[in-house]
Amino acid sequence: MASDPVISLSYNDGGIGKTLQELSRRSRDLVPPLKNAREIILLAIDQGFEQERSPDGIPWKPNSPYTTARKRAEGRILKINQLTGRMRASINGQITGDKLVVGTNVAYAAARQRVNPFLGISKEAQEEIAQEFADYLEGDL
Repeated sequence: MASDPVISLSYNDGGIGKTLQELSRRSRDLVPPLKNAREIILLAIDQGFEQERSPDGIPWKPNSPYTTARKRAEGRILKINQLTGRMRASINGQITGDKLVVGTNVAYAAARQRVNPFLGISKEAQEEIAQEFADYLEGDL
């Protein structure tokens, strides 16, 4: 008479379980990559002001001759989207929990954003941020 089949299984996960635990732990504390993302975004926005371009690389609508003349007469900054530098200097990033918010508290910024967008994340910055998160979750940060 044949006996019931017996199946025996042995499995060594090669550390996958430990790796998954570490990944889970790291995904609960995203502050380190969020701090890096904040710096990447703020730098990109500042470079946009310097180059007078949107985050998508589109040149800003130039100042009118009247605006340029008025700025020059008043000794103001001649660059587009700037008069005193207040709006540019006010841009910051706040991390709360697992969220990063980048913006400004300057009242006229919304109107400027509609004409010459300065807030946003370029494709290059998105890729750099994605790499920061990947490096962090892999344990490289």
